[in-house]
Amino acid sequence: MKVLISGFSPYGAFSDNITQKIIQRLKVRKNTEKIIFPVEFNESIFRDAIQKYKPNFFLALGQHPRARKIRIERKAVNLRRFHKDQKPVAIDTKGPRYRFLNWKLTSDRETRISYNAGMYVCNFCIYVVSGLQQTENFKFALLHIPRSGDIQKMVKFVESRLDKI
Repeated sequence: MKVLISGFSPYGAFSDNITQKIIQRLKVRKNTEKIIFPVEFNESIFRDAIQKYKPNFFLALGQHPRARKIRIERKAVNLRRFHKDQKPVAIDTKGPRYRFLNWKLTSDRETRISYNAGMYVCNFCIYVVSGLQQTENFKFALLHIPRSGDIQKMVKFVESRLDKI
């Protein structure tokens, strides 16, 4: 069983990214690879990681600047934009309007289910990777982590999800 877990580097006005801190603090696990992606609309970074590591499970972490709880994302929309003031454009002009994640993590009092991953890079990641999971055989989930969350609590939460695999 191979597991890939990812976070993102800092972006925009943020000098750090809670997901990068979580990834760095996760304990080393057998058959688990950790990666930090740059925050960019680049399909190949996700495709290359999947081809390189060939995971059975892929857990992506994204920073949410305003969330109070961890958001378990369920779908992505075929739209992206770099800034809120920009008009959204299609990620894939021939692709479906939505794509859904196939690893259905359960919700608890620390989390909430979300069907709106925004239109930034986390949504892009979900859309691209969900398309790749149609030809590859792996389970994929994305957690949006509150930027202001307690880092130790967030690490413990992610560890608990990895323990269930």
